[in-house]
Amino acid sequence: MASTASLYLRRRVAVQLLLGYGSGLPYLLSGETLGTWMASEGINLKTIGVFSMVGLAYTFKFAWAPLLDRYPVPLLGRRRGWMLLFQLLLAAAIVALGTADPVHGPLRAALLALQVAVLAASQDIVVDAYRTDVLREEERGAGVALFTFGYRMGMLAAGAGALILADKVGWAHDYRILGATMGIGVLGTLLAPEPERHVARPRSVVDAYVRPFQDLFSRPSAGLILSFVLLYRLGYLLATPMNAPFLIKIGFAKASIAYYRKGVGLLATLLGGLLAGPAVARLGLRRSLLVFGLLTALVHLSWVALAYTGPQPYMLAITIGVENICIGLSVTAFEAYLMALCNSSYSATQFAVLAATQSAAGRLLGGLSGFCAAALGWPLFFGATTLLVLPSLFMVSRLPRTEPSDEAERPATAR
Repeated sequence: MASTASLYLRRRVAVQLLLGYGSGLPYLLSGETLGTWMASEGINLKTIGVFSMVGLAYTFKFAWAPLLDRYPVPLLGRRRGWMLLFQLLLAAAIVALGTADPVHGPLRAALLALQVAVLAASQDIVVDAYRTDVLREEERGAGVALFTFGYRMGMLAAGAGALILADKVGWAHDYRILGATMGIGVLGTLLAPEPERHVARPRSVVDAYVRPFQDLFSRPSAGLILSFVLLYRLGYLLATPMNAPFLIKIGFAKASIAYYRKGVGLLATLLGGLLAGPAVARLGLRRSLLVFGLLTALVHLSWVALAYTGPQPYMLAITIGVENICIGLSVTAFEAYLMALCNSSYSATQFAVLAATQSAAGRLLGGLSGFCAAALGWPLFFGATTLLVLPSLFMVSRLPRTEPSDEAERPATAR
């Protein structure tokens, strides 16, 4: 088994750090950071709320993912060509968004924000597909871990970094500087190697929209696989919307919550992700899903304990640390599993669909989390989310061991 250092130093794995930064940077620039800019200009909350809807591009990106499976860019291969194009367009779009005037030209600002969101979602589609195609089985955990690290760094630059810069140089120069840092993602694309296997891409647009679903849903264990994807992170996704309101309700100050969630939380997430890379390689994918899934139960139990101890800073630090380390571990194993499910001929579409399936279930049930918390009370609510971890863990031993192989092994001959 390869050592931890050798896994992270492999070129296929190492470039994921740069690609992660390029994916994480634009996410907040058309979302939370833009909202902060608008609030600082005195724009009302209703308008800011409407602007946030540009984030729907990330939810529905599976709608155009088949086109990115079907059509290559005549440069750098099927995945890297699209990656480079979207990264360059994103750099320009971010700079353009910085020239907007959300007070006197809200429509132009909204259209530019939507442009950034659509380009960023499109970049995510092809980067996810590239990771799926290029990483070997034993490299997936390490690749996901480095990508997540880079993604968090991009979000940090676009979040706290953007706010610090805005005070010094203004919002327009802020967005120009951050747009220029998309060069980090471009560098990752230029350094990234081509996948070792040449695969057949869909022969037509109809094939691109039909065959990925036929391939996925015709597998003998399709029902089990989709049920697992839906359930594995469901308890966490149900509990998350209530975490901040819970902390406020039991007496924590907003500043304390921000300090622990942004400081301790970020470090713990990165630590969990980096530990998960070699752990997935050593334990194997199914055992990692089981072990890390069990650890997520500790997350919910730590929130139960906090409900009983009240606003104790040491307990908040422990809870945030446990949550983010365990989530870093489980998310790395889960994304590696999604990659293993994808047929390389349709990896852009299948990864986007599987990820949307998981996130849609969380968003739908997340809307009910307030009702559940109000009805059960905090200890029982977090106890119930602990129990939601268990069904998916019973499924792990029955998950198929084999990966898709029908069209992924054939030479690319599509016209």
